[in-house]
Amino acid sequence: MTLAELCEQLDRRAREAEQIGATAPVARVLRMVLGQLADLREESVPNGMINTRHAAALLGVKSKTVANWCSRGKIEGAQKTSDDGKGRWVIPADSIPGVKKPGRPKLWEG
Repeated sequence: MTLAELCEQLDRRAREAEQIGATAPVARVLRMVLGQLADLREESVPNGMINTRHAAALLGVKSKTVANWCSRGKIEGAQKTSDDGKGRWVIPADSIPGVKKPGRPKLWEG
């Protein structure tokens, strides 16, 4: 599912929640999430690329985690937006499905 499709789906659900008289917090939360996703979609990144915040949302982790993975070379095709070391990471959207999230350590193996 693309980000645009997700935005459309959330917008549809928010409208449905408002139409059936769902409690105000449900519709409000859906609108808040939709607004945040719209912000992600509007950020300026090269075509076909996403930022760490968007990647984190797709992967279910924090954006700092995605940035760490990028710096360690765990996300294929990730690149900095500037060469001075202060740029932000941009990631090819195609590479997200191939990201393998590390599992938690097994503390009690014997």
